[in-house]
Amino acid sequence: MLKCLKLIQSNQPVTSRIRVGVSLVLGLLSGLNALAQPTNLTPSAKPLATSLSTVVDKKNLGETGFLSAEWSFGLQGQSFSNEKEQAQVAGLALGGKVRYGLLPSLEVKLDAAANLQTGYAQSRFGENVPKNGPELHEAVIQYKPIPRFTLQAGAINQAHLSSPLIVSAQAFPATLERILLGSKLFNVEIKAQQAVPTSSTLSTKSLDAEQMPTFMTEGLTIRTKFAQRVALSVFAFHYAFNDLPSVVASDSELYGNTVTEVTAKRSQFTYGFDGFSYGGGAKVLMARETVWMIDGQIVRNASAPASYNQAYLATTGFEFGLRGDVDLKPKAEYFFAESDVTPGYYNGSDRGHNNRRGWAADVSATFKKAGFTIGGRYVMSELINASLNQTRQSFILLRFESLHALL
Repeated sequence: MLKCLKLIQSNQPVTSRIRVGVSLVLGLLSGLNALAQPTNLTPSAKPLATSLSTVVDKKNLGETGFLSAEWSFGLQGQSFSNEKEQAQVAGLALGGKVRYGLLPSLEVKLDAAANLQTGYAQSRFGENVPKNGPELHEAVIQYKPIPRFTLQAGAINQAHLSSPLIVSAQAFPATLERILLGSKLFNVEIKAQQAVPTSSTLSTKSLDAEQMPTFMTEGLTIRTKFAQRVALSVFAFHYAFNDLPSVVASDSELYGNTVTEVTAKRSQFTYGFDGFSYGGGAKVLMARETVWMIDGQIVRNASAPASYNQAYLATTGFEFGLRGDVDLKPKAEYFFAESDVTPGYYNGSDRGHNNRRGWAADVSATFKKAGFTIGGRYVMSELINASLNQTRQSFILLRFESLHALL
């Protein structure tokens, strides 16, 4: 819910479809007051706390109407600091998720939140500090003409790419096509996305004389299971940013990118962004209540030279089932991101954007019977190359969040 400190050009048919999706979502919002039951609001993209949560799920009652609704309510806080920026913020968060079936094959999904925060924030960019007010995580219309083929249009959360070194979990106006083939033991997923990269205010940051920016992805994922004890996955996808605005280039220079000044008021990225990401992961059931997990990914920007164009992320962790129906999940990661692997304006701020290497540690404990999770995250990032705009950075997040109890 609480955003960290900072962490196509579409053709007309695509933007028209996005407008249709948004219009339907707005129509849905006007009908939410008719819900007679409390629902459960938990913004999916934010690891922030909630203290009260209930769920209504009507999936088994039919394929149209309200399929599910959720709400959550709670407190949240974080600390972020480097030599040039810092923030210590706490606040109140209210969010919600709704699924509404228009037809058996057509539904609308909404995931949004509202934040009331207080604290101290200092940033070189006003819009990159935590804010009070509404926050859109996702709002899409989804169409499934056949069971294994899905079309989505609207504000799509980029968490579906699972590649925070390229783009963080934020909503971009987009269309997404997805095909899933196979079974639970072996399946192949193919998907493609056409998006307009935006800021947290949904502005493209473009000036009148500039073209609309685009963000295109095409990917393939293969998953398989062995003897119910080992689950493996591998993936590869292509990404490309085009026609990025001058303001985004100027801001990204402070996040590690190489930028060329065109005029006194305009800048542009020195290198383009057209590359590939690939990697995989495994989950191994080591004992009845113990699972080991490992994941890794590599990102390479083909439009930038060596020593500027590569990033990688490696993560490992465990899931322990403890007495009292408690799940303990410790996790550690190492990351490395050179200066021009992706536009720094769009990737995750907790790791420090670009020109960074470092490590992170996460731990969480889920109390199933009591219905809540507590946890925290610590990130320390250093510079790969010396920079006048960047310094050593630390990030701390403590969280308490409720679980969704089905009624």
